[in-house]
Amino acid sequence: MRLLIGMIAAVATVSGAAAQTPATDGRARLANEAGPYFTPEGVKQPAAKEHMRAAIVTLMANGKIDASELDFLKEIAAQHPFALLIDGAPGELSVPAASLDAASLANLLINPPNMHTLWHGDAEKTEQLVEISRWGPAAQARVSTFFGNKLYDAWGQSNILNAFSPFVDALGLEWNAVKRLNDPDAVRAGKQLLIAGCEITKQKVTSEGKVPPQDFLCAWMSGSL
Repeated sequence: MRLLIGMIAAVATVSGAAAQTPATDGRARLANEAGPYFTPEGVKQPAAKEHMRAAIVTLMANGKIDASELDFLKEIAAQHPFALLIDGAPGELSVPAASLDAASLANLLINPPNMHTLWHGDAEKTEQLVEISRWGPAAQARVSTFFGNKLYDAWGQSNILNAFSPFVDALGLEWNAVKRLNDPDAVRAGKQLLIAGCEITKQKVTSEGKVPPQDFLCAWMSGSL
């Protein structure tokens, strides 16, 4: 199951149909909400990673990606110039080929990976997992919940006889993976996901009437932000 983005479940239907048609045609159209990120001034330079992330947050605000938005993302991912028409704006914009980083974000949204394949992964996989959480509050909540579920599973295998090592190892492996990211903002976002994941684990275990992870197993993280 692609736990990743329930909030963009519509993408599965749209992208499935899109796979049967030509990938790009050099043209795209967006609603005016995306206008602040694609203006005559703004498109003088190729879209950068931060530029693309801000646009994705705007596109995801209504909880889905429609066909025209998917078409736009595919044009970005193709890394070639294209004409963009924004509803309510006069004329078309000539958008230059996106940067590799921007194209990678578009591809990540078009083809969302199974988050289970990203957990305890290499630097690229960890970066993808954290990146997805930066696409707005709903995305952050979903990735936090995923972290919480992973830590919950590890806690279920932990006890005093094994020194809680399944939980400690699961938390430590992902914490160290996050610390190795090159972007300080991504490092902080990843740490916050793990802190939130610990709280979710505690809540789930407590709701079942069981003993949750002791505070000392998680409390140290807050001081490392």
